[in-house]
Amino acid sequence: MSTFRFRFLRPPSGTGPVPHGAAAAGPRRWRLRERDPGRDTMRLVLAMVLITQLERSDAAGCEPGEYPNGTECCPMCAAGWRVFKHCTARSSTTCIPCVEGTYTDHPNGLTRCRTCKLCDEGANLVTAAACTYTKNTVCGCRPGHFCSSPGPEGCAVCQPYTVCVPGTMVKEWGTATKDHVCEVCPPGTFSSANMSVACTPGPNGAGVRALTAWSGFEVHGGERGSNNCSCAGSRC
Repeated sequence: MSTFRFRFLRPPSGTGPVPHGAAAAGPRRWRLRERDPGRDTMRLVLAMVLITQLERSDAAGCEPGEYPNGTECCPMCAAGWRVFKHCTARSSTTCIPCVEGTYTDHPNGLTRCRTCKLCDEGANLVTAAACTYTKNTVCGCRPGHFCSSPGPEGCAVCQPYTVCVPGTMVKEWGTATKDHVCEVCPPGTFSSANMSVACTPGPNGAGVRALTAWSGFEVHGGERGSNNCSCAGSRC
């Protein structure tokens, strides 16, 4: 659809033709004139170019590998380095390496390197990979523990594996991020050691007696689930 704008034109007076050079008289009238779409398109293009240049001038349109600093787009420092002095219109960015105990793991415009993480012994953590100038510390678990709270940069919290006691067997071995799964020996079987991989056939109720003897109680009657107990040790 064409767009229009008003333009003032001096209309001829009377009903007949007006001779060339004759003065027009009578009331002023208006005529519509069609707007030139080509000229409007050119103006729009020029406006977009101007906006782009203004964005560039306030550093909002920096290229990959650059970072904004005031009205400048400065080159980033490499991983393992940080900014010592920002660039200017006449000079580039000045970078210096990170010092021991700090790092940067990607190209950056940071004025300070990040501090290396310490693995919390209270959370059963140990250092699995030491911090470098380009990579943060990676924490792992102490032996006999699994990671109960994994994170993007290693483990955050570790817990000890469950011990499958006598009277039970290992149903599923734990992994670096999963606990052991234990199962009570079936009726007529028993185990007499921690972390048994199978239960041994034996007299009815042997599995219960082994389990209760380990825990400090003795079951009378030889039936699983009996409440007829007496203290067989110091833990009652």
